[in-house]
Amino acid sequence: MDGMAKNHFGWSTRKKGRESFPERFWRQRLERHSAAKFEQEYVVNKALIGAPGRGNYFLDFFFSDYNIDLEIDGRQHEERIESDTIRDRALTAAGIRVVRYRWPKGKTRFEEGHKQAMEFIAVLQSLPAKPHDDPTHGSREHKKFAQQ
Repeated sequence: MDGMAKNHFGWSTRKKGRESFPERFWRQRLERHSAAKFEQEYVVNKALIGAPGRGNYFLDFFFSDYNIDLEIDGRQHEERIESDTIRDRALTAAGIRVVRYRWPKGKTRFEEGHKQAMEFIAVLQSLPAKPHDDPTHGSREHKKFAQQ
């Protein structure tokens, strides 16, 4: 396993154009039940936001109109609490709110996952989007964080 895969479990799978089941599950619900625009696997360059270390952060779902990063955490995050905390603090300092949901385990995971998605969508729909005359509206402002 190369260094990049160790730093971001599953990245090599997504690199091949495949998304994890939880990400596909959430994407389908977001597309069906929300009009909010989002980008999957949005890249944020650590150096450009003053985060420690080299490389990039990969945001599961980035909602640029709300500056929200939605993260769907699988089992691998049980061992990455410290690095997730550092990541979340760096993104928050850059003006991006981080929302995390743990992918449920067991027989009720589909029902629980659907419930989580509907809860997030309800909260998202209650938030005001940035006005279009706001200079940081949309993803253009955050493109400066992207890998160049």
